[in-house]
This record gives sequence, structure tokens and C-alpha cells, in this order.
Amino acid sequence: MAIIDIDVIKYNPESDDAIAWKFPREDISLGAQLIVNESQEAIFFKDGKIFDTFGPGRHELTTDNMPWLRGLVKFSLGGRTPYAAEVWYVNKTVMRGLKWGTRNPLSVKEQKGNSHITINVRAHGGWGMRIIEPKKFITEIVGSRALGNESINAEWVEESFYEAIQEQLSVVFNEFFFQQQISAAEANRYNAELAESIKCRISPEFQNYGIQIESFHIGNISIPKADRDMLQRIDLEEQEENREFERIEQSPEAYRIKRSFDVLENQGGETGQLLGAGFGLGAALSTGTAMGEKIGRVMDIDAQTSNPSQSDTENDPVAKLQQLKKLLADELITEQEFNEKKKQILDAI
Repeated sequence: MAIIDIDVIKYNPESDDAIAWKFPREDISLGAQLIVNESQEAIFFKDGKIFDTFGPGRHELTTDNMPWLRGLVKFSLGGRTPYAAEVWYVNKTVMRGLKWGTRNPLSVKEQKGNSHITINVRAHGGWGMRIIEPKKFITEIVGSRALGNESINAEWVEESFYEAIQEQLSVVFNEFFFQQQISAAEANRYNAELAESIKCRISPEFQNYGIQIESFHIGNISIPKADRDMLQRIDLEEQEENREFERIEQSPEAYRIKRSFDVLENQGGETGQLLGAGFGLGAALSTGTAMGEKIGRVMDIDAQTSNPSQSDTENDPVAKLQQLKKLLADELITEQEFNEKKKQILDAI
């Protein structure tokens, strides 16, 4: 009669944050007692394959409930298996308090006016997970990787999935800021929306390992000082440009004068030097010299450029007669004035 060793296999990790833990012995005996706690699953794993799984309760390991042992057990060796079999416990409770963060800044593009700029951002936060498919988790994690230890804890998971989170962070941030035209400086106002988008994007990757993301949140999004200063400078320029447009809308004639003044400054020579040296437009006009004539000519040219139809009207007698008739109809000129001006136009043809 073979001698059967009675062993007890139970969950007893060294740390409280173990997500998966391997029982330290691999010489499983017939008649051993396997104890599985609530929210746990015990998995027999050997040579990269899963042989069996057990849910919560006390299980006596026999060839009746573990028929795969029949080919491995040699009773001549006292009922012990000559081949090692690993027993992994998987914790299926929700694991909260996991951390994530950007070790290096993420480059985010956002639209400013008609141009695109690149902003560097850093972010950090937390997330929670739960293993919903223990067999897939053990197969993918234990079966394909050299762990170098007998447990998988929160720190190991954070490190293993760091790159997967970073990749989706970059994608979501760029889509959010660029497509919705939101400045990175206002990012923290949208933390909840961003976090939900990131959670949706990373979930498929985790599902490949039997993991379900239970929560994901953003603690803070920050921008380096150099980039903050750049954003502030651009915002100030946009504000000044908006004020300029408001002035234009309120006084088109003032804009025409300013536009002419800008043209003079850009022309160089005597006129540009005078204005560039600090002479205002009014001062230049008050000189009463050829300088004033130059300014007047530039203003006339600018007016014609901004309204080319005006030059065409002045040279077209038909257009002049139509304008003259409209003035008469609006009672802005008398019949006598109309006839006199009409005669001058016809005589000039």
C-alpha cells in the first residue's frame, strides 16, 4: 500500500498587496488539502500550461478531482509526483491605489489661431483594477514572462503596464487639445473627461491579460515654466489683435489711416526714416512739404488697393452718370447741379 503524504496548500504571501502568488513548494502530493479563500482562484500550472483551477473552499487533491495527476504520480515514490507542478493563487478583489505618472514630458499639439504649437505636459494620477479572467492572466503573465519571484504585486503591475498607459496618454491628450481646440493651460478643468477617455483607450490592452480597469483618475496636469510663458505671450498677442479688430469695426476710417501709416513705415527711404525715427502721422502731414505729398499719395494708393472698384468708377463715365442719378434721386443734389455735372461728364468723353 502506498504511503500518502498529507500536506496543506494555502494562501500565505509576504505582502498584503499581492495580486497573484505562487505556493513555494512544487512537489504536490495526493491527499493534500488545498484551501482557497473567497475572491480567490487557485490554478495548477505546469510547463506553460494550465491543468486545473479551483474556487473558494477546501479541496482534497485526489486523482478523482484531478485526473491529470494519474499520468504524473508514481506510487512507487510514495505517492509524490516526480514532476513539479506550480500552484498559483489569483486575487480577484478590486486592487485600488495603483499609481501612474509621466517620467518624461509628453509633447502635445494645440491650435493657436491659424498655427499649431507644441506644448510639453506632465501628468500623474491613480487607477484601480480587478482580475476577471485568472486563467488568461496566469497564462499571459506567468507563462510568457520570467518573473524572477513568486508573487505579482501592485508595484510589478504598475511597472509592467507603464508603457501601455503612456502611449494612450499621448494619443488622448493630443486628440483632446488639438481637435477640441482647448489649451493645455486649461487642462485641469477637464481632468474627469480626459480620465474617462484614457480609461476607455487602455481597457482593451488590459483585457488581453484578463484585467478589468475599475477606475482611472488624473491628479494633476502641469506645464513647464518655459511653455507656460510662451502660452501667456501668445494669449496677450491674441488679445491685442482682438482689440485691434474691435477698433477697426468701430472706426474703419481710423484703420485706413493706420494702414497708410504702416505702409509708410515699411517703404523705407526718406519717408520711412522720418516715421521710424518717431514722427507720428499727424506730425508728418504738418510739414507741408513734399513729405506730406508722399504720405497723401500713399494713402490714396492704399484706399484704391483696399477698394479697387472706386478707381474703376472714377474712370467709367457710365458709372459716374449712375452715381449722379442716384444722388439726384436721393435729393442730395438739385436738378441744376445734376444737369451741369452731367454735361461735364459727357463733354469729357
